[in-house]
Amino acid sequence: MQNYITDTFRNTSENPAHPQSPTELVISYIRNLILNRELSIGDKLPTETELCEQLGVGRGSVREAVKRLEAISLLDVRRGDGTYVSDVRQNKAFDALLYKIVLEDIDFKEIVDYRIQLEMGIMRLAIRNVTEDILNELKNNLSNFSQYIKDDNQKSPLVLHDLDIQFHNLLGKASKNRLLADVYAVSLSLFSPYMLSNYGKGQVQSSPETTIENHTLLLNALENKDISLATYAVVNSIHLWQKWNDYSKNI
Repeated sequence: MQNYITDTFRNTSENPAHPQSPTELVISYIRNLILNRELSIGDKLPTETELCEQLGVGRGSVREAVKRLEAISLLDVRRGDGTYVSDVRQNKAFDALLYKIVLEDIDFKEIVDYRIQLEMGIMRLAIRNVTEDILNELKNNLSNFSQYIKDDNQKSPLVLHDLDIQFHNLLGKASKNRLLADVYAVSLSLFSPYMLSNYGKGQVQSSPETTIENHTLLLNALENKDISLATYAVVNSIHLWQKWNDYSKNI
């Protein structure tokens, strides 16, 4: 397989049908080795000299490619030893998705649409795969959330935010799809500032029952394996989130 990949990428930058720069060529080559399981977590990459010879590119292109892949935690450069495929489970390579969204200045309407589609995918899988243990964790989280809201003491937006994030991460866990759960966890980092702002602007004080009800509906949908209820719960919850975000801009 590696010979096929090498032959495919060698001198590709000179082919008008593949207008990649030499650096992009090296990046694509390394990524394809990983995607095709020719390289696995902890494996050592070919040396700089070997990559130059295999792909017909200069050392500067190889170094820049490695630097870019190291920046998104796909590669681990060990000085004096070599370059290895990182354990993305530890290095959070999916943070690249978050950086992309931030740098491209995605507007809030797109974020809302994205969240609806993502959470519907999470709920469909969670309805099929949720275990009793995770249901109990969700119930415990909802109980803590409800008790904290109903408490007469001053509410901390940060505590409410953290309980909310924990609830949604449990939904991702319930899907039993590690890839989707990881994408969801990173996406929650994008949603997080809006959620915290909402709590800080008085969302809970104005409509505490609605806030509790949103999570209750999601939990009921899982317990009853009700996709229609899940759809309603996700859309209702996110529209409330959008409403409070719009409200917070005007106060």
